[in-house]
Amino acid sequence: MFTSGKIKELLAQGIMNPRYGEKDPEQEKLERQRQIPFHMHINYDLLEAVYYTSAMIQEVPNLASETYDPRKRPISKPFRRLLEIHKQQLFSAPPENTRDHIAHATKAMLAGDWRKCKETIFAIKIWDLMQDKDKIFEMLGRKIQEESLRTYMLAYGNLYDNVSLDQLASSFELTPAAVQSVLSRMIFTEELHASLDPVAGVVLVQRTDPSRLRALAMQYADKVRPRAPGRARVRARSR
Repeated sequence: MFTSGKIKELLAQGIMNPRYGEKDPEQEKLERQRQIPFHMHINYDLLEAVYYTSAMIQEVPNLASETYDPRKRPISKPFRRLLEIHKQQLFSAPPENTRDHIAHATKAMLAGDWRKCKETIFAIKIWDLMQDKDKIFEMLGRKIQEESLRTYMLAYGNLYDNVSLDQLASSFELTPAAVQSVLSRMIFTEELHASLDPVAGVVLVQRTDPSRLRALAMQYADKVRPRAPGRARVRARSR
């Protein structure tokens, strides 16, 4: 609904205004009849907070893995646009609205500061409208810790030969079983090239992924590589 840009119309909480021309009176009458009463409206700010928080949890590990794999596709384009707008600001002021909180929380999560990320997300005032707020915060906080662990391993795991599971559990305040579960899932999906050693209590990292400098060098070499003359002729003919 958010990617369409017509969320209020899809929820029958507003009428779409045409860009060109005037709307047919009969069509406008039918649209007004489909509208739901005001007391049944879903708060738009609450929907925005839920959407962008969910997008942050999915996109931040994706952003961390893009450093070594430029073929990664964005999951949420509205979330990416939000980050681009935030990056273009010359001065980063304290967060005032929901989008500012999400942008600051994303920045903290990418830096590995899951505590600040959690604190910034929980500071959004619109959460007071949610039922069972405490249960949602408990679930959301655990998810932020787990995805922060994923982000950290995707961004900095290549710098280690081995990492202690107890150290990761202490840093992200997770149980050793939860850390092992997150890392096992990453290894199974080939996000992390490593192996677990439960006896020694460490994860052994295999340095198969290129470093940041090497990845940029590979991209540059691919761009400046001379094209085959056959391809140039084919493109010239097609033109």
